[in-house]
Amino acid sequence: MESWCPCLPLPRPLLPIVAGFVGMLTSAAQGEEAPMLSIHRLPPGETPAADTPRWQQMLNPDGTWSVLKLEGADPISKEAKAKLAIPKGHVRWAAILPPGLAEQAEGGVQLIGNLQSDPPAVEECSPLRQQAPLLPAPPGVNLVRNLEFTTFGVEERVQEKATGSDTPSWTMKPGTRPAGLYAARSWRLPVLAGKEPWILQVVARGEGKIRTGLAFDNGAGFGDATILETLELKGADTAFSLKLPKTLAEAKQLRVVLLAPDDHAADLHVSSISFQQGPGGGASKPVNTELGVWNWSTKPEEWRRLKPVWKQAGVKVLQLALPRELQHGAEGPLPALSDLRKEDFQIVAVEGDPHMILPQEKSSVVARHQQLTALHGKYLDGIQYDVEPYLLPGFRLEPELWHQHWLQMYEALTPGKAPLRVEPVVPFWLIAQPAAQKLLKGLAPRSTRVVVMNYRSDAGDAAAWATSWLEWSVQHQCPVALAVECGPVPDLESATYRKAPRGPLWLKSWPGHGTVAVIFDGEVDPGADATTFALARQGTVSGAATSLQGQDPTHVAEWLQTMRDISQRLNLPAKLIPRLLLHEPKEELLRYLGERAQ
Repeated sequence: MESWCPCLPLPRPLLPIVAGFVGMLTSAAQGEEAPMLSIHRLPPGETPAADTPRWQQMLNPDGTWSVLKLEGADPISKEAKAKLAIPKGHVRWAAILPPGLAEQAEGGVQLIGNLQSDPPAVEECSPLRQQAPLLPAPPGVNLVRNLEFTTFGVEERVQEKATGSDTPSWTMKPGTRPAGLYAARSWRLPVLAGKEPWILQVVARGEGKIRTGLAFDNGAGFGDATILETLELKGADTAFSLKLPKTLAEAKQLRVVLLAPDDHAADLHVSSISFQQGPGGGASKPVNTELGVWNWSTKPEEWRRLKPVWKQAGVKVLQLALPRELQHGAEGPLPALSDLRKEDFQIVAVEGDPHMILPQEKSSVVARHQQLTALHGKYLDGIQYDVEPYLLPGFRLEPELWHQHWLQMYEALTPGKAPLRVEPVVPFWLIAQPAAQKLLKGLAPRSTRVVVMNYRSDAGDAAAWATSWLEWSVQHQCPVALAVECGPVPDLESATYRKAPRGPLWLKSWPGHGTVAVIFDGEVDPGADATTFALARQGTVSGAATSLQGQDPTHVAEWLQTMRDISQRLNLPAKLIPRLLLHEPKEELLRYLGERAQ
């Protein structure tokens, strides 16, 4: 199961690059004609040769394939209609990316992947300057780690202390000019609000008096902050509840601001900042959430072995990959499924492959679905589709067509006025994609629930995305499930490139095809209508931002409890309480959750 976001500025926004040529190859020798990239569209039914590198391949929405070729590495046939001249040099990697990237990359470009390999495996190439999605503030959740505080003031009298991210701290000197902190990340209040007034709750300690407020933006940009209260800090943590006036509660987006005092020094430690509704935080009766797991083994004996572990952990829903052959014999899967249902487990069959959305795959997908539908009620309680077509090479070049195919697959699976509904699996970031809105609207009436891979290990980040999906759930009266990643996610490398007169990264818009990106072994000149970029810094994108594997099991329990808490505070109707899912949990984690529940 995948989790990466194709264009949002998140900690781990990864997708396979659309196409690319890899190899340390000389594109042209000195004095020769300009080297060329070309696109070859293969005839229907023909696939790229077995030895064609993955990054050289593009899948088109009609199911045909195209191949990107480079003069000097592959012969370019006279039939190739699309050709583009590139600079001379040793090419390490090339790709065709979405249109507009060259224009968006003025501030720089970030590459993510296994960049030190030869050739590099680039999974993401995106502009540095991107507008972050505006998410709802999850009610009652501590967002202090998510606010991204930035100091301001010409006198530079606010200095951050070297403390942990859970309790950021600053010293503030007196001065004559305004100074303080503002949250670089802004929020909106959830649309599921009740009648109780909204409150900004700040838990802080230290010395001095700090003016606390919110700046708002209703479309004309952020102005000066509206001061809610002056906090008189003490040596121990103190909770301050600041009521929001109507103008702030109805604002399109809000930003927390902490102003330093002018006439005295201050020392500030912030333990928690949260948005709550009403004095009690909008809490109601505790909600009952079903817990489920995925298991990718198709062997009934493995299901039987894990049954006591699942039971101890309180698991109620088993999402299982079934074998292609569904025998009724004692060794087949059907008796095992029947036994599990007798033990009060709900059984959901999981199908999925990105190619399932291609038009030519429709008949086989529908035939398999009909086979599973015949088991519903006796052996199965649901059918789930985890297709993830955004992993296909070529998806990002024509997202509207691909999303249309994605929805058409579900339309084929759920025909008629009262079809058996299914469970589509989607990544958390899909809700913020403009091209996906028609897809999501079409999924709602066809879905038992929409399963969201809410793969953010940070509880505040996960809660914000979850709140957005719960808003969608209420709007469309369609339940959702919220999943946490507990399986392995590797670290990847990142490289930041800045615009430069010469550099190893070359970008150029190719009208009608997209944006061409090429990494050379050395610096090249940009040439006409192209841009070059120089390497500015390198870093690591941690898999721990996506998965909780290897972390203290209490973090998983806290993640699950945070999802329950926001469901409770949003006062959701019983039918829309989200199911909570664990992806690839280790048995040790399941045993811990079972012991914790006792």
